Amino acid sequence: MSRIHLIVHGHFYQPPRGNPWTGDIEVQPSAAPYHDWNERITAECYAANARSRIQDGRGRLLEVVNNYHHISFDFGPTLFDYLLAHDPDTCRRIVAADEDSRRRLGHGNALAQAYNHMIMPLATARDRWTQIRWGQEHFRAHFGREPEGMWLPETAVNRDTLDDLARAGMRFVILAPSQAEAWRPAGGEWRPGPPPSDRTYFCPTAHGDLAVLFYHAGLSAGVAFEHLLRNSGILADRIEAAARESDLEGDRLVMICSDGESYGHHEKLADMCLAHLARREAPARGLVLTNPAAYLAEHPPGHEVRLKPGRDGQGTSWSCAHGVDRWQLDCGCADGGQPGWNQAWRRPLRQAFDALRREIDPLYEREARDLLRDPWAARDDYIRVLLGRPLGAVASFLEQHLLEPRTDERRALAFRLLEMQRHAMFMYTSCGWFFADLAGLEAVQNLRYAHRAAELARLVAGRPLDERMRHWLGRARSNLPREGSGTDILRRRVEAESLPPEKAAAVAALELLLGGEVGRVRLGRYRLQVHRRGQDDASGYRCCTCRLTVEAERTREGGLFDVVTLAGQSADLVALVRAARPSQVLPAPDEVLAALESRGLAGLAERLAGDFPRLFSLAELPFATRNRLLEYLLQPLSRKVDDGCERLLVDHGPLFEGLAGIGVRLPRPLLLALQGAGEREFGRLLERDLESGDLSAARKLYRLLSELGVELDGTGLAHLAGNHLRRMLEQLLEHPGAAAAERLAGLLERLDELDIDPDSHRLQVLLGERLEGLVQGLLDPGRPGGPDRAGARALLDLAERLRIATDTRP
Repeated sequence: MSRIHLIVHGHFYQPPRGNPWTGDIEVQPSAAPYHDWNERITAECYAANARSRIQDGRGRLLEVVNNYHHISFDFGPTLFDYLLAHDPDTCRRIVAADEDSRRRLGHGNALAQAYNHMIMPLATARDRWTQIRWGQEHFRAHFGREPEGMWLPETAVNRDTLDDLARAGMRFVILAPSQAEAWRPAGGEWRPGPPPSDRTYFCPTAHGDLAVLFYHAGLSAGVAFEHLLRNSGILADRIEAAARESDLEGDRLVMICSDGESYGHHEKLADMCLAHLARREAPARGLVLTNPAAYLAEHPPGHEVRLKPGRDGQGTSWSCAHGVDRWQLDCGCADGGQPGWNQAWRRPLRQAFDALRREIDPLYEREARDLLRDPWAARDDYIRVLLGRPLGAVASFLEQHLLEPRTDERRALAFRLLEMQRHAMFMYTSCGWFFADLAGLEAVQNLRYAHRAAELARLVAGRPLDERMRHWLGRARSNLPREGSGTDILRRRVEAESLPPEKAAAVAALELLLGGEVGRVRLGRYRLQVHRRGQDDASGYRCCTCRLTVEAERTREGGLFDVVTLAGQSADLVALVRAARPSQVLPAPDEVLAALESRGLAGLAERLAGDFPRLFSLAELPFATRNRLLEYLLQPLSRKVDDGCERLLVDHGPLFEGLAGIGVRLPRPLLLALQGAGEREFGRLLERDLESGDLSAARKLYRLLSELGVELDGTGLAHLAGNHLRRMLEQLLEHPGAAAAERLAGLLERLDELDIDPDSHRLQVLLGERLEGLVQGLLDPGRPGGPDRAGARALLDLAERLRIATDTRP
């Protein structure tokens, strides 16, 4: 009996977003209300798919589903590393889903991915090979097995890429039908055009045949762009219709392939459609959910495919109708542009990076020749150091690759060269060319990696090696006149955000001036140690002088620095920095302030310029650092504002209550002031009342503010309440009982009266996953102390409050 085999593949990926100097991801305002795009899409998509919901017709939770159990997927290493640090539970569920699929199907759902989403046909041969090796090793480290297939970024492929995949031991790739030039039954006649996607193919390479699966183009486009993820029944109908297109007599394959972001980020709640498809529609219709490796094991390729060579043999991709020109030319493919915009900046941007690469690679070979046994093999193996696996990875890496003598200086030089190479690969991340403008978030991030690579190259070579890069960047122009050329963007948005050691010393000293702790501290990847410090204030200025050591991990950039910092009553905030010698005398703060009083800030800076050649103002510091320092600087003013807001309600409460009672409309200035005061006081009361379990004070203030026309920020209040109730629920799950369940249900009811939703969907999932086991445990006759029917009943009441379907009541 023939069957319809269904593969739903999600390509889950985010580009590397960390500051190249610190590793931290800074605030990205376009991702608001989240801190950055990784955090936002994790909440909307990656975490949601790990804990998706199936509901009944009344919106009650029936089942919590880990969608990764049912779909084929690849997770980009740069995204997976983020999830490991920020949402390890989602990572555990992803890995568990792969393990489960191996038990059920004999092959895992997970595929590897080329490391940082470089367009492989446009990469150098060495970069292409390292991307494959790093992607494989990252996969092994986290999934505990050998990958069988590898996702190619943007499915971009050419002959060289296929050869390298086969050489690395990959068994298959997934491509778009439009990338095929012709196909045929093994040994038969060639048929031109896109091949049917209902079967498997092989493509000969220099290292043996590589299997190829093609996704169904119309169905995949429907999922990505036509809202098919809004109704699982309609989606299943389309899947069956796609299967009927096949002329095969036996089993047929239907494969859907799209960005993983479609399942919850681009299409809200699409994770629930996916869960319902997997758990309800597919079994009811006899659709067999599988993954590529499992399907290939049962259905080995019986047809051969020949891929399009693309222009100049550069290959093709799934997201550019012109091959791979989207990542090098103004081909017309772009996302997010405005009428009249062009992407002529793409070519000079790639030429700029290529120019830097031509400087960096010979430098690497020349300097590494006397350091590393095989420089390029060492780079391929450097992923072990980045992963920190296995235990002692750094020591074993150095033992294997670093030539004698293994001194600290030689270790640091080796790591500088390897980090230079890592950032030089990151500057080619595909997202930098994908969107509409050079000044976009992703292109600027690639410029940051290029600047960091050039900085390390200059440190090794003793001279700048980025002149040609800057030349080409000058020819790349943003569509936004205010942004200017690539060199303008580099200067204004990259160099200003960089954090070389002397700027790191300035940042640390400014934090000390404004209230930070003295001693050994960290700033991203820098280690800092304060050796000496003095502080004084006079004439409206505060002054701190300090001597500190700054040293970067592995690359050992840094040294001993003296820093003089000043903060005035306005936004005057400066740091003067010099490379220090132990024998030098550190200026005393009172002497600096005396000179400031007689000469002014400009005069003081001029006087110290000989000894302190670097001056950093607040505007020259990285954005995240600037905000952190401003918080210190503005603390006194913030306290005054908060105190004033608090007094407004305390001193004039009866007046406001009287006005609310007669429906008076407040003047706008007073309404704005009252909004600030009300939000602060309501948040304080809510936090206090959640602890006590009595929301009467918060409810009273809420009614007053509502009657006065004050609108509260529901997002922040919901976040506050949600965090508190989630902690309560987690404690309840560990120690179930009637009192805790009743208290939580009561708080939910009272929060509902205040129009505050404490992330009830997340609470629903947390309880829904474990409800049955908890109730059975409480009703177990063998339970110490006997069955707890009251506790079980309270849990079921709480479940109903959270709209979780319950079958029986004790």
